Amino acid sequence: MRVTCYTYPPGSITASGSEVREGIVAAKKNWMDALVVLYDIDMNFIGYFEVKDTGFGIDKNGDGIGSIQEGTSIDVFRSSLERCHEWTERYGDYCYVQIITDAEG
Repeated sequence: MRVTCYTYPPGSITASGSEVREGIVAAKKNWMDALVVLYDIDMNFIGYFEVKDTGFGIDKNGDGIGSIQEGTSIDVFRSSLERCHEWTERYGDYCYVQIITDAEG
């Protein structure tokens, strides 16, 4: 799946009403509060993330529906633009993504 990064100033509020922080992702609205497990393209574990935000993504075919909205990409929150660049350098733009919608805890 395409995995990109985004950043906002500290104290910014996500679609869920919580503050932005590392460890959250923006994803398809139906996945709100789901657990996301990310692996790099070599299947090395990256980490656990919570869906606490939504987004648009990239409109690939001009239908007005972005890749995040349709569930073909997610955005990982990073605390700074530098941290976004570090992510991209380390993992690239694609990761294996496991969505767990019924996680508790």
